[in-house]
Amino acid sequence: MSTDDPGSVENGSSPSGVPTITPYEGGPVPAGHVVVRDQDGNTMLLDVAAAKAASDRLPPTELTPDQIRRIAAFKHVLVEHETTSLDEALTNFRRDRTPEREIQVWEQIARTYGDELADRPVADATERRLLYKTIFACSFYGTKEEVLEAVPDASSLPDLGRVIERWSR
Repeated sequence: MSTDDPGSVENGSSPSGVPTITPYEGGPVPAGHVVVRDQDGNTMLLDVAAAKAASDRLPPTELTPDQIRRIAAFKHVLVEHETTSLDEALTNFRRDRTPEREIQVWEQIARTYGDELADRPVADATERRLLYKTIFACSFYGTKEEVLEAVPDASSLPDLGRVIERWSR
């Protein structure tokens, strides 16, 4: 993590010095925070408002035409669940310091979701929503136990092991 910019999200503090990223040891997640994994695989708490404020100050990253095409493609697959407009999504990716890595994660979510839907031709809206939530959780957590802790209803999802295995490929 960079420590060159005291206001950067990467070093864990906001411009006011309040930490935006702190180690997470489990338990209830405070309001306004989400659980994330850093680039080293550590589970962390992210202060969403402070992180957004810090990212709003960063110069936007240019997206290539291929990246824009790929974002539109995964949004098409996930349209039922990922409801931000394409313009909003592009703005969000431009705020990311490493948009390529984020695009790859979303492509993997879409690929896993599409593969699972192909094996679930009669999945109703409730099952599709649970499937999406489970796959999304897989993008943050490494084990079945962690996914089930994040999405307890996933235990009722048929072939949960296959979902997690597909995500891991």
